[in-house]
Parts: sequence; structure tokens; C-alpha cells
Amino acid sequence: MDLLQRFCSDEESTCAAALSELQGLPIGYIEEHPISQTKGRPFVKKLAALADKHPSPEVREWSAQLIGEIGIPDPVCVPALNGILSTRKGSAVVSAIWALGTIGPTAKDAVPGLLLNSRNGNPEIRWRVFWALEKIGFINEHVQVEILHALSDSSSLVRGYALSACAKAELLSKALTGRINEMLSDPDPFPRAEAAKVKRKLGDA
Repeated sequence: MDLLQRFCSDEESTCAAALSELQGLPIGYIEEHPISQTKGRPFVKKLAALADKHPSPEVREWSAQLIGEIGIPDPVCVPALNGILSTRKGSAVVSAIWALGTIGPTAKDAVPGLLLNSRNGNPEIRWRVFWALEKIGFINEHVQVEILHALSDSSSLVRGYALSACAKAELLSKALTGRINEMLSDPDPFPRAEAAKVKRKLGDA
């Protein structure tokens, strides 16, 4: 039985021993292993359980990061990652946001948790929230309120990724449409380019 198979074991002691070894391996090795690409069972399910309930914040963060690297859109991961969004450890929140974005539309239920971080004091967390929302593609009226706020953010990355998310909306609010027009004159080239893309997507340019 190889290392990843032992990690997936139902025997708690076997899994725990394998976990300590796995954390010392490059993520690329784990990502390319055939067992990690089996949707939902057993590897991703085990990672989701660790991200959800493991007492060590480091293990939870590592699990979230690995879920993101593997990128399998399995709904079993979403509740655990959503739970991490409410923690105070910034690097863990970043890993969870990254993972939810790579999961894509399957992570729709995590949108409220993402929105709770859209005004986080850490600009990296803020821009990653809008990056993930664009990947998930569920841009409802509540998301649009936060996008509108983000377009006045001091970070050009936040403004740019918030604009990227607009392209996934089925219908934009009148206020947001007006702000997109204004963003064509943003002082930074990234938001300007994203505003132009949204205009083209909407057929307004």
C-alpha cells in the first residue's frame, strides 16, 4: 500500500501517519498521483474532512490548498472550505478562497461566505474574493452590491478582478453599469482593460 493509499485508509492511526509524511512532499507529486484525480472518493473526501475538522490550523490550511491544486469540482469540499472563510488566519482564508475558485460553479453555496470577506482589511483576500466569484459565476444582486463597493477600492487588483466578475452577470444593475463606464478611465491599466472587456461582453462597445 503506497503513501496516498495509506492516507485514504479508514484506520485513523494509518491515516495520521501518512498525513505527516504527505505534508513533507511537493504538492505536484500528490496532484499527479492517480488516486488524487478520482472524483470525490477517496482522496478528496479525506482532504475535505481534514479541512473541516482537523484540530491543527496548519493541516486545515494545507488541505484547502491541496484541494485547490487538484481542482476537482466536488461538492463534498465546499462546506469545509466555507468554514475556513470565517477564521482569522489570513493565509488559510486565502487558500480556501483559491480552492473555491478552482472548484468553480460547484462552489455556489460558498458565495455568502466569500462576500463576508469582500471588505477584509487584507487586499490580497479582497482581490481573491472577486477572482473566485468570477470563477464561480454566480453574480446576483448581493454580489453586485459588493462589486460596486470594490470599484472604489484603493487596490487596482481588487478593482480589476471585481470588474472581471461583472462579465458573468446575466443582468447588471443600472448603478453598476454606470460605474463600469467610469472605470474605462481608471488610472491603472488592469481595471481599464477589464472594464473594456465587460463592455464588449455586454455589447456596449
